[in-house]
Amino acid sequence: MARADTVIVLVPGGMGSTLNLGTVELWNSTPTALAMVLDPALFLPWLPLTPGSLVTVYDDFVSFLNSLGYSTDLQNLYLFAYDWRQGLPLCASNLAQFVNTQVAPNLAGRKIVFISHSYGCMVTRWAILLPPPAYPIDQNSISRVVAAGPHMLGIPNSFRNLIAMPELSTAFDLLFAAAQILLPAYAGVVQTALCRTLPAVTAMLESLPTYPILQSGSAAASPLFTVWGWGGWPPELQSLIAAVQADLLSIANAPWGQIPITVLMSETSQTDTGYILGPDNMLLSSLPPGPGDGAVLSQSAKAYCSQPGQEVYLSYSHETLLDDPVGRDFLTVNSII
Repeated sequence: MARADTVIVLVPGGMGSTLNLGTVELWNSTPTALAMVLDPALFLPWLPLTPGSLVTVYDDFVSFLNSLGYSTDLQNLYLFAYDWRQGLPLCASNLAQFVNTQVAPNLAGRKIVFISHSYGCMVTRWAILLPPPAYPIDQNSISRVVAAGPHMLGIPNSFRNLIAMPELSTAFDLLFAAAQILLPAYAGVVQTALCRTLPAVTAMLESLPTYPILQSGSAAASPLFTVWGWGGWPPELQSLIAAVQADLLSIANAPWGQIPITVLMSETSQTDTGYILGPDNMLLSSLPPGPGDGAVLSQSAKAYCSQPGQEVYLSYSHETLLDDPVGRDFLTVNSII
């Protein structure tokens, strides 16, 4: 049964919202969104795209919330679709504006529970703690933040995705594997174009690990990205990375105040802890895998709270953390939702 005093705002992860160009849906994490892989320029954040709905991976969780009595029709459930290419400051500004223009006017004395997943956890944290002056969220209107798989210290795979074919979804992985066998030359062109495009997507740089795992923990390791002929980070990219890291430092130092935090995390799916390039420019795993959810290390998820918070350990992997029955039971049994 839905709590009468609660309104849920569901914030999906990166790539968790559909993106449209006019009436054409370009991204929905299914094979019909193959256009963005075949033409990586569509990933570039300065191409205006319109967010549509949440992608299908969230359908089961939304159905679960519906079964409890939360729905968009009843105005106690709000689904925040956003352009995940744009980076934390803009995505957070859009979330704050969404809350203040669509959610807050309908609260009627109720309070908000943010349920966020993956990159959406970072967007939520920024929107609450570092609000743009035009759209501050009233912290007194927030009951709790539930963060499923937050990556406060980064995602090692984001580095891998810059120099190897990104793992966008199971469907894309299978299609690309088939292309490598049937059309290897064409697959190589797609891979190169996509990897060269991703550094322009701020959200990818925001997911680079902030701890020293990219060089086996040693700054004396050989320069990264030698496969691109750079001999290290190009100056323009280094400047952008420095700006992004400054943003992450700001959000890491912003205090939560009195807002309760619940972190849903897993330690059962081993997560790669870092990558380097070998002498032959082949991608190597530099450190043994660590406990996590397959994408986010548990230590990265724990770092999301700057104050003591609830940590709920699940068994599901990163993409489906919100579907884990243990996590759902925790939220209902403890009357969080």
